[in-house]
This record gives sequence, structure tokens and C-alpha cells, in this order.
Amino acid sequence: MKNSIDQKSILQILSQAGMILILAATLGILVNEARPGKLSLWLTGGSEKQPVLGVETRMLISLDEAETRFLRDRALFLDARSPEIYKQAHIMRARNLPWEAFEQYIGTVMADIRRDRFIIIYCDGQTLSVSGDLAVALASRGYKNVHVLVNGWNLWLANELPIEAGTPAHARLREMDTQHGS
Repeated sequence: MKNSIDQKSILQILSQAGMILILAATLGILVNEARPGKLSLWLTGGSEKQPVLGVETRMLISLDEAETRFLRDRALFLDARSPEIYKQAHIMRARNLPWEAFEQYIGTVMADIRRDRFIIIYCDGQTLSVSGDLAVALASRGYKNVHVLVNGWNLWLANELPIEAGTPAHARLREMDTQHGS
């Protein structure tokens, strides 16, 4: 008899523990859904937001939001790729601030940009190694509204969003400064 009571007690404890776990998970999901900058509940591959060292999740931006900001001219787009690749094609109106020459170009590229301007950085990689590093560097220089579009160039092209080729006027000025400085 004592043995069956112990089994009932154990089953009751396990049942209550299971209910507490289900309740806690449900509450956690509801709180996550209600807060800004919610965390993804599913592990996915491809171009989903994937934080990297130094890049906060709040710094990541979706293609939909980037497109909306582009269409309303509500963001400065920065291309973190090399000047050679940038000249071939880039997001329309984007400025080129190549991560590999950050110190050389930041003064000219960002001279007229307010520290609170909404900035979207992109490159052509899925790992954020270039655009993420650039975002962290700008944030450490006091730019308060820096965001990264993961795999931005490839997503932009795949969705047939506006691009242009060549060197925009601000980049031509930077080239002239570089030539005269030599």
C-alpha cells in the first residue's frame, strides 16, 4: 500500500512540474511577443537575422523595413564593400564607406551626417563580418541609430529594388581629396 501511495505522489509531482513548465513557457512566449525587439523563437538558415559578436539584435533590420525607409528617403544607406565593387553597382543613393579603409574615408563620407541619423549598412555577406564591424565602429563613434541589413546587397538584388552604378558625387569628392592629399 505504501508503495502505491509513493507512486501516486511521484506522478502527482511530475504532473504538477509539467504544468508549471508549460505555464512558464507560455508566459515567456507571450512576454517575448509583446516586447519590442523580440527574439526569434526558431532557428533558421539563410538570410534571417543572426547576431554576431558586438552587433546587438536591435541593430538588425529587415528587408521590408529597409525598403520602406528607402522609399520614404528616411535612411542613409552605407555600402561596406570595396570601392571597386561599389562602383559596379550599389543601392541607389547609398554612400560607400568601405570597412577595409574605414579610417581613411570616415571623415569625408560622414562629414555631413548627424549622429542621430537612421543609418542602414549593408554588404554582400550573410555573416555580418564586414557590415557588422562597420556598424559597431560607427556606434562607438557616437552614431546612435545604426542598423545592419544582413546579406543586404544580395537581398536587394533578389527583390529587384533600385540600384545604380558608377560613382556618386560625394564619392567623386572623396576621390579628389585623396588624389590631392597624395
